[in-house]
Amino acid sequence: MSEALQVEATGETVGEAKWSALRELEKLQPGIDKAAVRFQVVSEGERGLLGVGYAPARVIASVEAAAASAAPAAAVDGDSTEAAEVREVLERIIGAIGVRARIELEEDERR
Repeated sequence: MSEALQVEATGETVGEAKWSALRELEKLQPGIDKAAVRFQVVSEGERGLLGVGYAPARVIASVEAAAASAAPAAAVDGDSTEAAEVREVLERIIGAIGVRARIELEEDERR
């Protein structure tokens, strides 16, 4: 059985808690494969009324140790430098919010 890195984080929303957890994982293991991170929502939080009853959202983020040291995905053959940069940014965003997606980029000489 492989080891896994795991952190718990909080935020005003589940999204903020996920971002916080990702930052903590990156501190523990720079270059982490964000697409391999799995989130477990412990609590969605409570907004409260005028500050009374407020509770932050809590998540647990985990990633297998083997994926933690994986390099970021390489650019697809044929991508220009700009397309590779766009692809990298989109992969980071998609991985950070925990969504599975396929990125398709189309280029021509003007755009």
